[in-house]
Amino acid sequence: VIEANERILPTESKQIAKFLKDNLEQRGVTFFENCQLDESSISINTDNVSITVNNDQSVEAEKVLIAI
Repeated sequence: VIEANERILPTESKQIAKFLKDNLEQRGVTFFENCQLDESSISINTDNVSITVNNDQSVEAEKVLIAI
């Protein structure tokens, strides 16, 4: 999960957001919070998408869901 805000679920309480994040991390979900992406951060390839977060770490996926 790549989140532009400082935490996931910014309209919910901090306790609820932390509870959900902790549970999802236990299931193997990785979070990148406070990330601003632009066109240069995203590379679309024939079989995957590569996204550079925090100017140094690359995340690759076969499919991407975008929510604004």
